[in-house]
Amino acid sequence: MITVIVNHYPLQERFQQADARVKESGRLMRSYPGFVSRQTLYAQQDPLQITTVTTWRSLEDYQR
Repeated sequence: MITVIVNHYPLQERFQQADARVKESGRLMRSYPGFVSRQTLYAQQDPLQITTVTTWRSLEDYQR
């Protein structure tokens, strides 16, 4: 398995749009081969930081 952590830092005026895109990409990933799970986290100290933690069965699945 491989876990990928991505920090997103949208502009304040585009936060809602960015958050919606992060959520939609997570929904789409569920249908990809090798997808295991995805978690979206919101930083308490930085309200503009969105962190996603996505787990894949293998590196090859992630790189597709």
